Amino acid sequence: MTARRTRSDRGVRVSAATAMVEALPIWLASRLAVAMAGLAGAWVLQARKAQDVPSWLEIWQHWDADLFVKVAEFGYPPTTAYADRTEVDFPMMPLALRFVHLFTGNWTAAGLIVALIAGGVAACGLYHLAASEWGPDAGRRAVLYLVCFPYAVFLFAGYSEGLFLAFATTAFVMARKDNWMAAGLLAAGAAFTRVLGLCLTAGLIVEYVVLSYKTGGFRRIFRPAVLWLGAPFVSVALFVVYLWSRTGMWDAYQDAQEDGWHRHTAWVTEGFRTVFDAANNGNQSGEYAWSWRAEMLAVLGGGLVCLILLLLRRWGEATYVGTSAFLLAAQNYYASSVRAALVWFPLYLLLAHVTVRREWLHYAVVGASAPLMVVFVLVFNQGRWVG
Repeated sequence: MTARRTRSDRGVRVSAATAMVEALPIWLASRLAVAMAGLAGAWVLQARKAQDVPSWLEIWQHWDADLFVKVAEFGYPPTTAYADRTEVDFPMMPLALRFVHLFTGNWTAAGLIVALIAGGVAACGLYHLAASEWGPDAGRRAVLYLVCFPYAVFLFAGYSEGLFLAFATTAFVMARKDNWMAAGLLAAGAAFTRVLGLCLTAGLIVEYVVLSYKTGGFRRIFRPAVLWLGAPFVSVALFVVYLWSRTGMWDAYQDAQEDGWHRHTAWVTEGFRTVFDAANNGNQSGEYAWSWRAEMLAVLGGGLVCLILLLLRRWGEATYVGTSAFLLAAQNYYASSVRAALVWFPLYLLLAHVTVRREWLHYAVVGASAPLMVVFVLVFNQGRWVG
């Protein structure tokens, strides 16, 4: 950043222990608040007898959380256990579920534990990135913005967002430390969790080039360390080969997208027009109309965040967000865009930097996002569509 720094927003050296002490209390307190909101909502927001109120675990097992459990328990298609085309779900989350299930014996509990631990790691990584540039206050704010993000419910439920974010933030931490072996391996974990891991890798490659050139010119760019950034492509290739071994199709992922979710690559104008029409269709339920508008806002917001990051010369972060937004936009309709926005950690870094000297803006961000987050927690717990 080019703005003049004051003592309050000067970066500091951050150890792993410091990141844990500063970030984990915020993370764990937010988990307690979300858990209590879900429990209260299950009892008071639906007109049902007390004996019919679902258990606390049951209210967290909806939508993709079910799909991940199916893969963890029965494997990928072809299988007679279920009909869903789960080839679109990358294997890291099901593998984590299967491991934790060995100790819990309950699939929902396993998902919540994976999300809890992975989210804690992500919070520590996010704190490290912000505090090392702008100081502890910025680090704490970045974590707070993460837990208050409107769609942060997906960091509590058994979804893959927390796991992906853990890999993504720590990969960038290692990149800033010039540890490209660790950065590449962590990015490989991200790419084994979600397809957006390839966008993260693109951002890391740009980060590598920029940081290497700054510290040693062109000669430093061409060194063996860069080879570690090929690890994410290897992890994706392994998944593709595995799906081929089960289905006999090299394009099993894309076939599942089209057959199971009616989604395919298209011009960005087609996807925008489809979602715009859906968002303004008054004959559908309000929850879906809201979701379509949120999807559209997420993609457009991603483009805006990318532009701001480019203006600030944060090239690696801009590449990650920009390629992610483009990947989402180049479809016949937008899907999972709000969940992609949730894992765009440069957004929280940007907000932390901007608000660290603008107290009123900090309160505005939290005041606008936290209530929506609580609402979507309650909506998700009732099995209603969130995004």
